[in-house]
Amino acid sequence: MQLYTVGLHELNLDGTEVRDSFGQVTQTYNNLDIMSNSRLFTGFKFTARRGNIEELFRSEKSRQDPMRISVDLHDFFPKSTLDGNWIGDSMPLCVDLPRHHFLSLGATYQFRGGSSLPRLHPSTRHWDSDESIKRFVLTEDSELYARLCNPTQTGECNFSNTVTLDMNLPCTGKECRVDNLEIVQVAPGAFYEYVRRPCVDLSFFPEPKKVITGYASWVRLIGRRYTHSMCADPRLAVAGRSCCNKGPVRDG
Repeated sequence: MQLYTVGLHELNLDGTEVRDSFGQVTQTYNNLDIMSNSRLFTGFKFTARRGNIEELFRSEKSRQDPMRISVDLHDFFPKSTLDGNWIGDSMPLCVDLPRHHFLSLGATYQFRGGSSLPRLHPSTRHWDSDESIKRFVLTEDSELYARLCNPTQTGECNFSNTVTLDMNLPCTGKECRVDNLEIVQVAPGAFYEYVRRPCVDLSFFPEPKKVITGYASWVRLIGRRYTHSMCADPRLAVAGRSCCNKGPVRDG
């Protein structure tokens, strides 16, 4: 990447090399930059094999499609840039996204067909076939439903591969009670994935709150201090997602 992007030495606007007070050329990066930026590529995994590709040896991996990042394996600490700042400095904070941003102008949805598994978000694979997992089902009086369904004169849905909202939509019913969406069911066997606009989460933030895993039968045996815990940004709606003990609920 260095040969086609930043090169080895910093340059002035006229193309000459930048030199320090000792007349030495200024390096564009050092070993610390390499270590920091290499963490960007942690957690990459192959996507599933596609059936329309001829291969000499059958494999469960796709060597044609882009790899995906496994969230649990990806390094989530800040990465520095070559100019002394941090990657993502110019991006908005995810906590600063407007309320119901999935209904705002520019919100994009991608059709997933009959699969309730998101393509751009981490998910548990068995959820797709587990009927005990509750899906977020849009009601027919929802403005979002009307945009995603795009009904014909006979009332049948005319699904598009990609839908981008051209205006802010009002929330309807349970849409008003969620902070974020990943997968929504428009009709039986028809799901859309919400593609959230790019944003960044801070690894360190002021006045953090400690959150722990919900209740489980084994907590009485080993004690609460051995359950999983983490620091959470108090501005995020983490309590509702962390304190549910009524079984798996997938509503966004």
